[in-house]
Amino acid sequence: MNLTTPDAFALRRAAALMDIPPGLTLSPLVESLLETLDWKQDRAQWMILQQIISRDVELAAQILQIDPNAPPPTTATKSENESYVPPLPKAAQLTDKLRALAETVGAFHRDCLAWLSQRSPMTPRIFLESGPLWAVGLAVARRCVLRLGFGDIYPNLYYLWVAPTTYYHKSTGLNAITDMVRDTMPHLLLPATTSPEMLVAKLAGEKPANYDKLLPFERKNEDLAARFAGQRGILIDEASKMLIPKKYMEGHTETMMEMFDAPRRLERELRGDGKLIVYNPALAMIGATTPARLGRYITDSEWEDGLMARFLCLTPTEREIKCVLNGHNLDTHEFPADLKTRLLRVYNAFPMPPDEFALHDLDEPVKHPAISATMEPAVFDLFNAYYAALHDMTDPRRNLDDRLRGNYGRFPTMALKLALILATMDWTDEGMPNTPRITTAHWARGQMLAEEYRASVHRLLDELSIGVDVKNEKKVLDFIARHGERPPSARDILRGAGVKSRKEIDATLAALVEDGVIEVIERKGIGAGRPSKGYRLTPIISS
Repeated sequence: MNLTTPDAFALRRAAALMDIPPGLTLSPLVESLLETLDWKQDRAQWMILQQIISRDVELAAQILQIDPNAPPPTTATKSENESYVPPLPKAAQLTDKLRALAETVGAFHRDCLAWLSQRSPMTPRIFLESGPLWAVGLAVARRCVLRLGFGDIYPNLYYLWVAPTTYYHKSTGLNAITDMVRDTMPHLLLPATTSPEMLVAKLAGEKPANYDKLLPFERKNEDLAARFAGQRGILIDEASKMLIPKKYMEGHTETMMEMFDAPRRLERELRGDGKLIVYNPALAMIGATTPARLGRYITDSEWEDGLMARFLCLTPTEREIKCVLNGHNLDTHEFPADLKTRLLRVYNAFPMPPDEFALHDLDEPVKHPAISATMEPAVFDLFNAYYAALHDMTDPRRNLDDRLRGNYGRFPTMALKLALILATMDWTDEGMPNTPRITTAHWARGQMLAEEYRASVHRLLDELSIGVDVKNEKKVLDFIARHGERPPSARDILRGAGVKSRKEIDATLAALVEDGVIEVIERKGIGAGRPSKGYRLTPIISS
């Protein structure tokens, strides 16, 4: 539950036995609660209010972070438009020094993000910043590993961009990232649309049925791809295709879950192809979809069984995207030569897997060559503090959304993956001395990114949890707010707010008027026209 700033302020004042200033615009529920309980005169009823406030830890945190002595809020503030994200305890928070150090690592990431922002200026930053991270993890192709007591960490990632169609230019951003990879290591890309059986066949190194008819360049790519059969990536513009719960897609999500975890081998027995073995798999995936499609195909089960916990789900932080007009400068379209060289340097920094002929001469299990990364001892302390903090938040008594428990359990490992990718970038930029080494600066940047993604998945679930009535109210309020001086009529709102029918408009307007959020006024007729009803936001009266 996310409280508005006025609601949180009023409850904080009541908890402190302080008068509530007149003129606060409270929600009907909070207003009714404070009017019903005689919290100021009757200690027993004040205790009831305290129990209500403290029953939910997240709710209590929203209230207790308010300063009761601050001036009363008179306008909507940032917290009303943002999802509530449980704050990290002090022990897990990064110091100012670490935050400053985090800005000094990952030069390739910053440089690549600068080009992507020019190539696709209307794509949200959080989407674009995932591109270089994903591409470097793909280029490593399971050939770098961080070995820890609880398991091996590889830098492959699953990213999912989620935003409404068109406005956020998801496809434009994905096209830029596709060009990055196709210009440097095209053999590492798998087809975007494929059946579960075909995906396993490709990951097992099976060649296409028409291999002999392909152009020489394409055959060369297929031969090189076979050496990296299980360590490739998928770029897909409509990622919900991978998640459709149809009979022909049975087994697809289980395969994706296993491939993300990078086991030593994955086996499938198929009726047509016989026994297929994927050696040393580590799939990487980046895709986009809309909240509507994701909500249609992904149920609570997929959130709670671990599938969605393997995805870093990204949603825009920008409420408004500024329109950037097209220009004639083609220099920003091509992937810069310097960045291409640096990405290829990552790809070439690690040992090549054995070719197909060498594999057939082996009489022992296939071993994929990998360089072991190291990390500063202090990094493990920072990791453990972050891990412990998120573990505590998954305690059932903390009332975290059940759908998020899996994500919270994996965020510390995701932060390590991100830190490993950043360390690899810097290692290759610095001439590859010894082996990649994760410093506290790399960890800090990895944790900062993980925290961005934690806030992002909260935004996503809030969006998926919003019913049609709430969405309609938001559309109507946004339309009225930006309509201008002349309050719009119901007809104006029907035409411009994006609500489907007049019946829904009438019901939404009636509910907003009843709640006191908007008010009806009489509009003067234009020319000889008759007066009509208009709607405007109810003015906030300050004390």
